[in-house]
Amino acid sequence: MRHIAFFFIGADRTEMAGAVERGELPDSILRGANFFAERADFAVDTVSTHSVETAPPKFLHAIIPPSLVHLTLLPRLLRYDAVIASDGLLVGCVVSLLGRFRGRRPRWILVAINTSTLIRRHAKHPVRRRILRFCLKRCAAIVCLSQQQRHDLIRFGIRGNCLHEIRFGVDSAYWSKVSANEGAVVLSIGKDSGRDYPTLLLAAERAGLPTVIIASKKNIPGSARIPENVKVLYDVPLGSLSDMYREARVVVVASLPDDSIFGTDCSGQTVVLESLAAGRPVIATHRSWLAEYLSPEDYVSVPAKDSEKLAEAMRRLWDDGHLRKRLAAHGARTVRERYSSRRYAEDLAALVDTLLS
Repeated sequence: MRHIAFFFIGADRTEMAGAVERGELPDSILRGANFFAERADFAVDTVSTHSVETAPPKFLHAIIPPSLVHLTLLPRLLRYDAVIASDGLLVGCVVSLLGRFRGRRPRWILVAINTSTLIRRHAKHPVRRRILRFCLKRCAAIVCLSQQQRHDLIRFGIRGNCLHEIRFGVDSAYWSKVSANEGAVVLSIGKDSGRDYPTLLLAAERAGLPTVIIASKKNIPGSARIPENVKVLYDVPLGSLSDMYREARVVVVASLPDDSIFGTDCSGQTVVLESLAAGRPVIATHRSWLAEYLSPEDYVSVPAKDSEKLAEAMRRLWDDGHLRKRLAAHGARTVRERYSSRRYAEDLAALVDTLLS
């Protein structure tokens, strides 16, 4: 029996797993843990930092960095044969070092979410760069969600033989249940700091179309002017997003350029793939990962920070029903065939098998 942990920063996935099983939430939030649990030779746990992050008194939260608080989970993490995480570089580094000292090293498998962004962010800070490189080299394997991440890590000095490219996946079955009937708004969803809502607001005003933005308050600058045709909703529960997709005629994912130091390496990835799985035509800012995953028959690409081109694309797709249907059908088929959460989990499990054998 192989003991596998999925390590999550923040929210506890235990209750989410129950909601996924009941069909109330998409399984992609579990990052493959539910599919791993189907295997008879895997004993699978989810380890969340939520309990240790909320344990200290509130006044200590401003003093103690969360990464140090996460180290209190070390005794538990050291019990596993492999730990799969998309964050927690410091705790992963310490787990690997302590495991080597004990002669039984848990394999820390990092699913790269923001490695390229961190490399760019710390480019001018030699000490931070060394610490980042040291932590990355302690990983038994790094899962790259795009070729660009792999290239960036190799240039950063990470050995190519510990880098494994696995394409991301979403719960295509869950999102395909969204009604095929078209809605009456332009919809944009996303909370990561790689979103470019100032450009979208300018484009929405120029296009004059009814637009709904679902974001976090940190995403919308306080100085931003919200046009009359735009409604901004904050922190909408994940379980309500399927209702929002039903109201969408077009989905827009406006992101910062590839060389940004904000957000994730593949900013917009989850929303783009979920929108396509839900049968909604997508307009997205050009990003390198998009060119790897999708073809021009799947979505409409626009240049970064170009509100005029974005407005033109919004208007064209809003007015052209034939184009909307063609993109939606092709995009949904692409996601269903190539980018399901089950396929992602199977590829990840194959990597774990290789490492533990």
